[in-house]
Amino acid sequence: MKRLFLSIPFTSKINHAILLKLKLFPEYKWIASENLHLTVHFIGETRAEDIALITRKVIAITHYIPPFDLVFKETKVVLNSNRGPMIWLTFKEVEPLNTMANLISEVLSNSPEHQFYPHITLLRMSEQKGNDIIAKQLVNRLQIEPFSISVRQIELWESIQTEQGRKYLSLVKFELKG
Repeated sequence: MKRLFLSIPFTSKINHAILLKLKLFPEYKWIASENLHLTVHFIGETRAEDIALITRKVIAITHYIPPFDLVFKETKVVLNSNRGPMIWLTFKEVEPLNTMANLISEVLSNSPEHQFYPHITLLRMSEQKGNDIIAKQLVNRLQIEPFSISVRQIELWESIQTEQGRKYLSLVKFELKG
């Protein structure tokens, strides 16, 4: 079984700029810069023989989705009642991305845990008492510079757990042709 998801990867230039900001706070375990991405749809545990069908379905959707620009909105703390706080980079909503995410969710017939919200998770903190306050203070100090990215494709990624943490492997690239 392979743990799969559809993603928008970020350029090494953007990853480097974000990493420079995160390095100012080395006491936190930030997501690895090579793993920075926006998840379009989490597929989950999948048999290898099902990848071809997933690929055909995603191609049918991306054929009609035009390229678009993804624009940074803000850095924010997300509080969740059943896990610790997270720090996200959020993006302005853009119709082609929302349409694509919704169609993919419908076609792959595994409904998402929650509504699609374009973001990158930078940090997941434990449920330890006081971490919500620490996360809010950290967001105020982080100061991520505004940026945008031209999205011309999405990718099917496999998430692999290693001794060093999660590694992501690109399996298929889907050009946006709309």
